[in-house]
Amino acid sequence: MTLVRRAWIAMVTAVVLTLAPLVLLIGSALTLVVGEQVALVNGRPGYTGQPGPALLFSAAVGLAVGAFANVLVVSATTLIAAGRLLNRPISPAGALRACLARWPALLGFVILGVVAGAAVLISSCLVTGPGPGRVFVVLLLGLVAIQGALTIPAVVLERQGLVGALARALSVASGKRLAISATLVAGMILPVLAVVGAYWMSDRAADVVPAAAIGLPLLLLTVPVQGAVLAVLFLKAVPEGELPALRDGLPGPGQSWQPRPPIALGGLLLPGLLLAGMAVFNPLSWREITTGDHWEHTIDPRSGVTHTRLTWMDYDRDGIDAFVVGRDGRPSLVSAEKQLICDDRRCREHRWATLESPGGEVFGDVSVGPGDGYFVARIQEPNLTSWLCDHRARCVPGTDLEVPGRTFPSLVTDVGSDGRAVIAYQKNRPGHKAGLTLVTCRDPRCTDTTKATTQDVDAEPIVDVAASANGRIIAAVAHRHKGTLSIHSCDLTECRKPIVINQVSREGAQGVEVITRPDGRPVVLYEGRNGPPALVSCQSPDCARTDSARLPIARPHPTAPGTRPAPGSLP
Repeated sequence: MTLVRRAWIAMVTAVVLTLAPLVLLIGSALTLVVGEQVALVNGRPGYTGQPGPALLFSAAVGLAVGAFANVLVVSATTLIAAGRLLNRPISPAGALRACLARWPALLGFVILGVVAGAAVLISSCLVTGPGPGRVFVVLLLGLVAIQGALTIPAVVLERQGLVGALARALSVASGKRLAISATLVAGMILPVLAVVGAYWMSDRAADVVPAAAIGLPLLLLTVPVQGAVLAVLFLKAVPEGELPALRDGLPGPGQSWQPRPPIALGGLLLPGLLLAGMAVFNPLSWREITTGDHWEHTIDPRSGVTHTRLTWMDYDRDGIDAFVVGRDGRPSLVSAEKQLICDDRRCREHRWATLESPGGEVFGDVSVGPGDGYFVARIQEPNLTSWLCDHRARCVPGTDLEVPGRTFPSLVTDVGSDGRAVIAYQKNRPGHKAGLTLVTCRDPRCTDTTKATTQDVDAEPIVDVAASANGRIIAAVAHRHKGTLSIHSCDLTECRKPIVINQVSREGAQGVEVITRPDGRPVVLYEGRNGPPALVSCQSPDCARTDSARLPIARPHPTAPGTRPAPGSLP
């Protein structure tokens, strides 16, 4: 038992002396290359940018160095295990020196392994037919290729070149290839897959910490297991008459070496503890990204900025209509059909609420009120219904008007400073015309309404509506193709003849928005298809007199990043 313990300590020490510093060195180098694009994604360091040439080159170099170092350490542990089985103890440093002396053959083995892996993948891609056929081909070729791992003990124990060692490995495996392949898979592949799979299956930061602290030491421990498996399989296949000569060819133990369990244990635990410490304390102030099924939460410790991104699932017509933040600081994202309610200020916990719907096509809009609630109006033929909701999606029904018609292209709403809402909707009529109806709510719940119909407007208009503090409703109607703008100003009982502003944009409109000043005077923003937007300002609440101005277009200046534009060249 003491001999076995000392052999394991020696093999672990060889791993610690090589792989532990190399993991830290490669990780630090890649971190310096990618800079601020590193983030803690669910507790694990991850890259969040687009791979550039520097990163790809560094990753390729790190992968190549890591592959050679792994083969070197497996060779050293194979040498140590064989020495213990042949009663000739070998120190970790002596085993590493002996394996480094065989570096040309070991490097050739790494290249040969890459070529063999690529050949297996290419062969699987060439196989036509169902998926199980490809899996069978990969498994079959993999079982054949893994027998080449016996090249390592042939190189370090018998000191053969790459070609001779490969031939020796194939001759050792002859006659019992299936048993040797199964043993190599069970001893060299499955432990690595189990440890790596357990680490990457942990999708929460709380799971990553124990997975890193325990998983990385276990991953390093798989290397001595691989070396021991190779040593046992190779020595069992060597005839007994060749074992004495094989033993005499092994390097000596070294006079001053003694097993040091604390050093081996400390080096084994160090990478995992460092990774767990990065996840818990984040000493480099990386961004902390936490993801879920339909959300992503980001914290930037350097700037103190918190960002939450949510996916509006199963809703692809209008998306989000309003963003509401309650007095308790908890936000909600709402539309005419769905509400996403956040249970904390950062929206890491949230739930969904849905307004009742009889089915069919829905036209709706949401407006935020002066408090922390919102107003929802929706047309589902043949009814116009509304709700008054608080920021927790607790809604009470309001109006329920019958609006007969065939097609309702749009519906818009607004809530005035007194909490009363206004609604504007249109319905198509014969002759390429559309009827515009304005509804004024007499109370915040909109249980008492007044409805007024304006004169017909051209078909397919773009409409926006605003509620004035004096009870007036303002509707702005932009024609998509003619470029005209109509402003409808109505009180609670009637709508006057609209103010028509011709040819605001020759190319037609792509958007219109209207608001009211505190004194009740409307302001309209008109966006044409091309050219600068126009700002139309009403000089009276009924918009009988207007002024207009063109707004400058903000455009990027064609100056290379990091350079200053020439004086006077900015627009």
